[in-house]
Amino acid sequence: VYGRGDTVYAPPCPGKGEFFYPAPCGGITTCSHQGVALALVGEPDFFVPVESTLEMWVSPGGRFSTADDELTFRDDTLEYAPANPFHNGDTVRAALVAGFDTAGCPIVSDTCWFVVDLQPPIFDSLYPAPGETVQTADITVRMFIYDSLAGVRWSEVGRDNFEVFVDGVPAEFSVYSDHPFMYIHGFEVRNGDSVRVCAHNIPDDPTYDYCPPNMADTCWTFYVLVPFGPVAQIIIPPESTISACVDQQIWIAITDTDGVDSNTIVLVINGDTFTCADEELSFKDDTLRFYPPEGYWHNGETVRVQLIRADDIYGAELQNPLSWEFFLDFQPPAATMTLPPDSSWVLDIYQPVQIDFSENLAGVDVAACTLVVDAVRYPFDELAPAVAADSLSGTVSFDPQRFGVRWFYGDTILVAAHLCDSPDTCGPNCAEFLWVFYLPPTEGCSRLPNPFTPNADGINDRCVFTFPGMYYQSGTVYIYDIHNVLVRRIEVPVGIDAKSYAVWDGTDFRGNPVPPGVYLYVIICGGEVVCNGTVTVAR
Repeated sequence: VYGRGDTVYAPPCPGKGEFFYPAPCGGITTCSHQGVALALVGEPDFFVPVESTLEMWVSPGGRFSTADDELTFRDDTLEYAPANPFHNGDTVRAALVAGFDTAGCPIVSDTCWFVVDLQPPIFDSLYPAPGETVQTADITVRMFIYDSLAGVRWSEVGRDNFEVFVDGVPAEFSVYSDHPFMYIHGFEVRNGDSVRVCAHNIPDDPTYDYCPPNMADTCWTFYVLVPFGPVAQIIIPPESTISACVDQQIWIAITDTDGVDSNTIVLVINGDTFTCADEELSFKDDTLRFYPPEGYWHNGETVRVQLIRADDIYGAELQNPLSWEFFLDFQPPAATMTLPPDSSWVLDIYQPVQIDFSENLAGVDVAACTLVVDAVRYPFDELAPAVAADSLSGTVSFDPQRFGVRWFYGDTILVAAHLCDSPDTCGPNCAEFLWVFYLPPTEGCSRLPNPFTPNADGINDRCVFTFPGMYYQSGTVYIYDIHNVLVRRIEVPVGIDAKSYAVWDGTDFRGNPVPPGVYLYVIICGGEVVCNGTVTVAR
């Protein structure tokens, strides 16, 4: 007990040493000369540590006093600085093992330990391996990164830590992770390329920041050599062909320097799968041939062909699977005479002719089409047809006056057309068409039969009149009795059916039968009397 004026004071005993670095104890350091420091807790105003009594034990290292260069005491701090570096993986332990203050009280401390990590992270399980030759262009680089002591500081690992060079040229790529694995993908390679992958500044993750983390770097190279499988090329029919061949074959050249394994060939046509085991498919002299069975193709069909497999004899796959379409057209164009309608009667001696035509797929070959009018042949090209841009429809017109032609009354005009389509192969599909139209004959003055017997027996019950200009001009038939009294008037209009109006049934205006006898008739056309005479009614 020591007096301090009126105060009796007892100092703490024993005193205590507290580590303040490394802090906290039990961590991992990347410093090869990691020091240790303790703050000695006492009563510095009255009872201070006696420097000569202080000793620290460090393992590995030994027991040190302040007389040694490694141990210094200053301002109540005892600090150990190793003269020799620690080794990677060392677990270092330190403790104050001796010391007293000026009151004779011992000073003690707990043991502090830490682990020394002097090595950077390790790269393992590299894929593709250094120097490896890979046989695919679809490559994902994989690496296993680990550090058995401090671990990897993954928060500082990203795309910027990696580089990819394809044949020495920096490549674009992406990275993703599944710790402890990192993956690099998305870079493009070609057959024969060399690929160099580099990882830079991959840090470990020490507890303390007294020294920087250990950084890892690596680079390695691998190679791309894709085995060359067979190469396929379309022979017939080419892409988008319009074929008029009802037995259209499909030929494909398949070549390989090592030879093609025909047992691996698979051809799909509109969903039907064929192999060389099928009689429709054969492979000979580097050519695959498909022979369609009878009735296999259909008019208007879109045919999709897919060569999906053909390996060489060593199993190398087809380099360029094929897929293309062609079309089938087995029907000729269609045509209709729209002016005048087929089998119609016309009055115009310059009646034009118009033909509308259409084609469902291959288009009309205008240069191969002709129109025959009244035994004279006219190529479509001379008639300046109006044809749609896709050649699938059009109109051709014949104007008689343009060619110095006119029709005559009583003519029967035959119109024929020869139309062909324009497929890319086989054909063409052609068709012949025939139409007719009529011009009525020129009529004279007549009344038949004469006499006529309107007695409803079905024989000679009516008298039919004709006159010049009939069909083309209207006319009026006046019938008088022998007293010159008008008994009937008959109006005859213009038109092909004019004769059906120019009929007298032997009745008067009121529909009453007239007496038998001789009657006078007068026909007026164009304001003039064109016919007159007598007609006899007999009963």
